[in-house]
Amino acid sequence: MQGERGHIAYKKETTWGTVAEPATKVWTMNNEGIIQAIEEILSKAHRRVVDEPHSYQGLRTFGGPVEVEVHPDNFGDLLRSVIWDPVTGWAARSVVVLEDCEDNWVSAADCISVLDNADYKTGSGSVKIYVPAGVAAGAKIATEDFGAVDMTDDDEIVIWIKSSVNTNLGDLKFLIAEDAACATPDELIDIDALTAGVWKECTLTIATPAVLNAVISIGLEMDVDLGECTIWIDDVRRVDTAGAAAATAKDHVFTPSQDDFEDDDTVKRCPLYPYTIEVHRDQAAAEAWQFVGSVINTLNLKFGTDQKILTAVAGILAKDVNRIAKTAIAFPTTNPFMWHQAQVYIGGVGGGDITNILENFDITIDNKLVGIPSLNNTYIIRKFYRSGPREVTVNFVTDFVDQAEHDLWVAGTEQKLQIVFTGANIVGDTGFQNTFT
Repeated sequence: MQGERGHIAYKKETTWGTVAEPATKVWTMNNEGIIQAIEEILSKAHRRVVDEPHSYQGLRTFGGPVEVEVHPDNFGDLLRSVIWDPVTGWAARSVVVLEDCEDNWVSAADCISVLDNADYKTGSGSVKIYVPAGVAAGAKIATEDFGAVDMTDDDEIVIWIKSSVNTNLGDLKFLIAEDAACATPDELIDIDALTAGVWKECTLTIATPAVLNAVISIGLEMDVDLGECTIWIDDVRRVDTAGAAAATAKDHVFTPSQDDFEDDDTVKRCPLYPYTIEVHRDQAAAEAWQFVGSVINTLNLKFGTDQKILTAVAGILAKDVNRIAKTAIAFPTTNPFMWHQAQVYIGGVGGGDITNILENFDITIDNKLVGIPSLNNTYIIRKFYRSGPREVTVNFVTDFVDQAEHDLWVAGTEQKLQIVFTGANIVGDTGFQNTFT
């Protein structure tokens, strides 16, 4: 009896199986199939009749699937139950790419700058700058111009950089300027000491961000004669650690736990964080079903070229059910996460290298919970129990554009996989972001 005016609302329980209300947070469902199942027990006693024997009611169980569109407002609550309670803190910073180094820079003096598509940290290339012997200390070795960027809220620059020779702190400087080709730099920032042949991610502090309201160029300067050498730079990011975006955004890190949910009972009766779930099916009496002690035992996330809205199917298990008057609720106002907002990284260091060859993707988390009844004068279960190890499965459709990925697949080579969804902005240029690693 699912009507267009139906809803699924929920509220966190502090004690498993004890009603938490009013359930005012909402999952934006596409459909649901939570049901009550009642076991039938047939008598085996002989009654001198050939008709069906007497039947009695046995164990009552509650559960079923709920399909929802994934919105930033409530996605964390899905993850909280199926994975674990998150570690939450203020986001340390807002990070925006200033220069992706996917095109060549302009080399200065006698240097030669090229795009290196073989040695890079992100994307498909880095800027490689050859510095011959005899280039004087203080020379700008390469610069890059772009449209004006307001950096008055930014207090750090983060770069990937590598040198073919060892360097000390300040041998190389990063330049920021409000004129072309860093003619008169507003910032000259010492770059960390580098070990020859090793990429390093450097965080550089901006001294006077207040003057950087129209930055149009960045560059590298060599302040010590390093002799003949080669410098690589990639993925230049500007960072706000103290502005409005950084102070408003929060990080929620969901990590699968080896522990179980503990409530007021000293016995751990529920491995996952529970909710009271209200299911209103648009009945004339304005009634709703109230499922208590509900957990998300399984969660399937799916998106791709044929599933353009990130969709979750939550497998619900519950302890008991009541009938109540429906609660007045307000639906989320944010947009769901969409397929074009996803980036998938495979392999590499850190986030890895972005891949553009996946077409469809889904991931399923299965906690393997079962309900355990006991002789406790009720028809319902006493606890949830893990019947096996937690499983996480990943399925995707990919285009093997060359033999390299195919060979890795055949060999069963393990690689780091990271999926990043960035939704609408929370404040400034900081968006709702989900990262799965």
